[in-house]
Amino acid sequence: MERLKQAEDWEKRFKDLEGNPEERERVQKAANAVRELEATSLDDVESTRDKAHLKEVVKGFGEAKNGADGRRAIFPAKMVGKLLGHQGFDYSRVLGKMKDLYEGAVPAFFETEEVKEGHKDHTSNFAGYHHYVNKVTLDGKEYYVRLTVQEPRTRGDKSVADQMHSAHVTDVQIYDTDGGVTSGIIDPTTTGVGVKTDAKLQRFFALASGNAHEFAKALRWATGWERGVDGKWRWEEMEDAVVPDEVYAQMRRDSEAADGDVSSWEGTLGELLGDHAVLEAYPRLRDVRVHLFTGGDTEEADGFYSEALNAIRLSGRDKGELDKGLVHEVQHAIQHIEGFAKGGMPEWGGEDRYHRLGGEVEARNASTRMGWSEEKRRGTLLSESEDVG
Repeated sequence: MERLKQAEDWEKRFKDLEGNPEERERVQKAANAVRELEATSLDDVESTRDKAHLKEVVKGFGEAKNGADGRRAIFPAKMVGKLLGHQGFDYSRVLGKMKDLYEGAVPAFFETEEVKEGHKDHTSNFAGYHHYVNKVTLDGKEYYVRLTVQEPRTRGDKSVADQMHSAHVTDVQIYDTDGGVTSGIIDPTTTGVGVKTDAKLQRFFALASGNAHEFAKALRWATGWERGVDGKWRWEEMEDAVVPDEVYAQMRRDSEAADGDVSSWEGTLGELLGDHAVLEAYPRLRDVRVHLFTGGDTEEADGFYSEALNAIRLSGRDKGELDKGLVHEVQHAIQHIEGFAKGGMPEWGGEDRYHRLGGEVEARNASTRMGWSEEKRRGTLLSESEDVG
């Protein structure tokens, strides 16, 4: 649940800024300074994959001092391999001018060093990370470069300089003036290509804007979590939370062997979905019983989640119907586990009332979004795609 903790921490930061006008003004000024930066051209930097050469270049930088806050930093050669491993941009060009970029960058924000699940504990050696932003051009396009400097715990020794840790490059056009992202650029269904955003930079712009809606979108981009209208946290990672191909294939073979009669599969959601991320976010889903039916006289997809039995029953004429129905009913199971608004049945109060039940709106929304690209899902709040009519 590391990402949920991150979401809670960032939300707290947003609320703290609301109550701290001076700090909020500092963040706003920093964001404005970033946007007004004069871009440094990288066109004159030779592109290379020669690690040995780049390490010599980096060693030659010596120590650099940021012009805005005076923080000193050195450039360890070990970061060369890390940056060359990044995708989507020629980071050898950034390495060639990294010292200049750091010295002219805008100090944006600081993050304390914390123990992360699956990582070594560095809290005794490092205090945290200072993030700086500069702007570059390459082949006529503008990019933001977020430079991360690691602050060691010096124990009073002020002669120890910080270390350059990493760099992230993203297209300037991605970020709009309200702190959000321009979804038309990042969604490959509209552009044909997927452009990556820098979630931390997006959060920085959203914090500076003071726009709660855009901050919620930034939070979703970075962590996958957002709050529902009931104030409870929601997490969406339902992509591929579907009936595995091998399970459906076996059901079809069983149906054919029985002269076309109905076939079934029974087990737990954990057995069906394996190590899917949704089971990491909601571990209690693993124990939900699942009964799947297909073949024979099975009509259009039909199903329900039973709280009393903690079980999903689902039938469908083909895999597509089963997949969509499974996402819908898993959402109802999540609603029960987390105490969200629940769904119902049409016969409980008529089709219109059923359609408007909060739980049904949420479950339909999950099914609607399952076919979206990752970029589109992450860039669109759940509340923005709900069909409540």
